[in-house]
Amino acid sequence: MHDEPMDSLSPMGVARREAMLSDLRAYMRALKRRRRVRRSVGTTAVLFVVAAALVTGVRGLQHERYPSVTPGMVATKDARKNGAYPATSSRDDVQILYVQTDSSVIDRLAAKPAHTVHLISDRELLVTLASLDRPAALVRDSGRAYLTRPVTDDELEASSQVR
Repeated sequence: MHDEPMDSLSPMGVARREAMLSDLRAYMRALKRRRRVRRSVGTTAVLFVVAAALVTGVRGLQHERYPSVTPGMVATKDARKNGAYPATSSRDDVQILYVQTDSSVIDRLAAKPAHTVHLISDRELLVTLASLDRPAALVRDSGRAYLTRPVTDDELEASSQVR
């Protein structure tokens, strides 16, 4: 099939053969690139697993050196006497932390609502607005309620700027 000479192909056949060759080259370049990426990703994954195993192993060895000391435990004189914490040659090696519970921390750091909402009737709303020198009427339409004039500070500022 490939043994036939170039002269026996028509000009369209030669053009088609060149187009197929171009497509084949592009495909092979993409295949080579995918294989290269796959190899580099695989190598990176293996190195990551080895590094994680080393870190985990080192941490495990540290816990084996001090089996009765758990993370967050503070060394005390009693723990040192009982052998829970190894004796040290210098006072600089010992860290003592005084931890106290503050009962007001929850009250100080609790989220507090910025505003409170009080439900009032339509009548109470109109009386309150009138007492604030911002009288208005209430209109209901299609299940919604509207005030007939601006009553909030923002609305009053905007309406005074328009005039």
